[in-house]
Amino acid sequence: MSKISSAHIHENRRKLDSAYVSVGRQLRGVSSALLYGHLYKSESGREYESKAVEHLVDERKKLILEQRELPCNPKRNNRDMQRTMRLKSLLGDGYFNYKYNIELTYLFEELKESVDFRKSKICHITVQFKHDVSDRARASEGEFKKFKQKLANLMKGALGEDVRGFLVIERSYVKFVPGRSRSRLTALHAHFVIEHCSTLSKSDINNRVRQKFKRVSELYDTSVGVFHDYTVRRPKDAKVKTFKTPVDLGLVDYLSKEFDKPMIKGVKNYSVFGKNLNVRIRREWRFKQRVALDRAYAGLDKKVGVERLEFDIVAYFEMIINSVSRPPKLDKSLSEVA
Repeated sequence: MSKISSAHIHENRRKLDSAYVSVGRQLRGVSSALLYGHLYKSESGREYESKAVEHLVDERKKLILEQRELPCNPKRNNRDMQRTMRLKSLLGDGYFNYKYNIELTYLFEELKESVDFRKSKICHITVQFKHDVSDRARASEGEFKKFKQKLANLMKGALGEDVRGFLVIERSYVKFVPGRSRSRLTALHAHFVIEHCSTLSKSDINNRVRQKFKRVSELYDTSVGVFHDYTVRRPKDAKVKTFKTPVDLGLVDYLSKEFDKPMIKGVKNYSVFGKNLNVRIRREWRFKQRVALDRAYAGLDKKVGVERLEFDIVAYFEMIINSVSRPPKLDKSLSEVA
């Protein structure tokens, strides 16, 4: 084989690396994920003079999906699932930390697949706990673990045994109760992101959760919140505007913001619960696909400087990863979830 021009080598490299990134996205647990590009809190208090900012927001969204860590071998000791990426702020030259959790990324992929298959819904629920309940939960490692299990059981009791998803426990720093002044709290609250039957309305869920959690939750009107969407800020027509979007991967990432600050040393602030969840099997499958993709990439990398790569590399890489059989248990779970 003869050598080729530097221009053709450059084009080979561009096509090969671009195809690897494009196909690699499918392995990161974000192949079918919803993610809405938006402004972060520090960026939203200003007007934007150019529509180009809208493009920058969407480009940053692509980075959030494409720069996530490729699947690693789940059989090795990788207990720490928390990751941080550095993203450029749209204000000047500053950067900020964007956090995400590998386990919850793959869990959300599983929930999203199930929703698309079953036409169910994903819901975000918040519950504010009483002070004494919070104090008992934080009394020891054992109490905190039991509290997480109790919350999962209460949610299944409220919405049915087939409900599944994850919960995150957080510190409540400030609350506002109508007619009272603002005060700092030592209490806890929880976020639940769950898949539920589409026949349940927002009102149904609110009433059931409020009834089931009444012994552990505060009793004021906003102590329980039920949301099928959340508010994001985006630049539009040179101004910042708010939009309602369905629960997406951005919310899941946001809820991992304090996972590196455990309330009880050695115990996660979150818990995954429900039937037919196969996060580990999914990660093992994605890792096998990555090994196959890396092998195919290495084979083509040897040809970059000696021949023109004029075929569809993306299609070739997709054929490679699709040759790694999807575990039957993942499809079986879809059919078994009620």
